Amino acid sequence: MSKGDSPHRDEVELVDQTDTDVSTPTLPDKADRLEVQKEVRQVLEANKGLFLTADIIAAVTNYSEGHVRTHLHELADSDTKVERERRYKEIYGVVLFGNFVVLTDDRDQLLEVVKTYRISEFDKAQSMSKSELRSFIIDELASQEVTSKTDKLYFGIPA
Repeated sequence: MSKGDSPHRDEVELVDQTDTDVSTPTLPDKADRLEVQKEVRQVLEANKGLFLTADIIAAVTNYSEGHVRTHLHELADSDTKVERERRYKEIYGVVLFGNFVVLTDDRDQLLEVVKTYRISEFDKAQSMSKSELRSFIIDELASQEVTSKTDKLYFGIPA
């Protein structure tokens, strides 16, 4: 008899939670929350005039990105110096054999695209300028040009 055919497969184990080992979940105390906010604010003040994303501040403070983002919103809502700004960026790319490929201004990246999708043209591509490479990829390899937008939330203290 396999384990899936066991007559005991539908049984539920009941766990007694009346022991003293079970503790009630608690929120971090106010001092800990203020310490995180203080560290996040220090990063913003040290970079006055720059607007940073939550993931950058999280890397500096060694807190999780979500935790930092929560404190950034609290600071932006309560502190008049901390501002929130949404920035948009257009991403230009092409569809090559069903794959979306971002086209940058980096010649090495463009050569890598040719090498990956049309190795037979790689030697010819190596002698092309950056603009010729882009045109070649768009005209000869791509089935479609695509423009996409991305946005991120930045926080900072204006200079």
